Amino acid sequence: MGGQALQACGDFVSAQELHRVISDGDTSVGLTTFYRTVRELAHAGRIDVIREQDGSRLYRHRPAAGHGQCLVCRCCLRSWPVDSEVVEVWADAAGEAAGLPVSNTPSN
Repeated sequence: MGGQALQACGDFVSAQELHRVISDGDTSVGLTTFYRTVRELAHAGRIDVIREQDGSRLYRHRPAAGHGQCLVCRCCLRSWPVDSEVVEVWADAAGEAAGLPVSNTPSN
């Protein structure tokens, strides 16, 4: 359900926008089923999830298998892949300098 619709959206979209895209097609899906499926896709690593400053989540089809990092423009929501190793080394160093444990696992 959600994976193909996310591919059609291109970049990060809200749950409401994704549900609208799915509902505008030939598929009818209830909100409970929709949110459960999105959560399962995220846990399976098939979609990327980012958390906005207000706590809401945005979703995007994961273009390639495996762990990756991206920069996201907060204005237009376009994303660009970045070298994961560089980001992870920086995050570890920044966390250590601040005295905070750093986890590379998303908090979905």
